[in-house]
Amino acid sequence: MKKKLTSLILLTIIVAVFLTGCGASSTIEGRVFDTEGAGQYRRLLDADLHSFAFDYQDEIQGTVMTLEVWQNGICTETHMLGQGRYAQNKIDEYYFVMERVRDEANKLVGMELRSLSYSSDGQMAAHSMLAPVKLHFASSFDSYAFEFVDGKLKVEPGKTYILGFWDMDMADDGHTDISIDSLNSTNYQEVMQKSEYIIILKEQLFNTVEEAEALAKCYHDK
Repeated sequence: MKKKLTSLILLTIIVAVFLTGCGASSTIEGRVFDTEGAGQYRRLLDADLHSFAFDYQDEIQGTVMTLEVWQNGICTETHMLGQGRYAQNKIDEYYFVMERVRDEANKLVGMELRSLSYSSDGQMAAHSMLAPVKLHFASSFDSYAFEFVDGKLKVEPGKTYILGFWDMDMADDGHTDISIDSLNSTNYQEVMQKSEYIIILKEQLFNTVEEAEALAKCYHDK
C-alpha cells in the first residue's frame, strides 16, 4: 500500500510539472503586411509595410509602445504610440506603414509612420488609433537599412523588445551590422552605439496595467 501511495504521489508531481511546462507562452508575431488594400498601398506609397500580431497571456496586463530616435547612442526623440489595456481590451494586431519623404533630388529627408490597431472583435481600438509620427532629418541622404521581427518572438513581462528598426546611413559610409536578433538578445542600448542615426519601434511589457500607465504618464509629461 505504501509503495502504491508513493508511486501515486510521484505520478501527481510529474503530471503537475508537465502541465506547468506546457502553459501557453506570450508571443509577438511579425507578419508580412497583408490586409485589405495592402497591394494598393504598395503600388502607391514609397514605404515599408509590416504588421504584428500580439498574443499576450494573463501575466501581461500592460504594454507601452514607442517610436524612438537614437543619434550616436543617445535617445533624442520619443513618440508614444500606444498603451494597451489587455485586461479589458486585448488588441490582436497593429498595421504599420513607414513612408519615405523625399526631396526633388529623390534623397531621403524624412519618414512618416502611420499605424492602426484592431481589437479581438475586429473593431478599431479607439485608445490606440495613432496619429502619424513625422520625422525630419537634419540633412538629406540616399539609403538606410531596416528589419522587423519575422515570425514568433516569445516575450515576458518586465522586459523590452525591439519590433523593428531603420538604420540611417547619414554619412554615406555604409551600414552597421545591427540586427533584430542582436537588439533583442542583449542590451539594445549598447548595440545602438554602433549607429549614428537609428529609429526603433519598441514594446515594453508589464505584469499590471498600473505599471504601464505610470510609464505612459512619464512620456506624456515630457
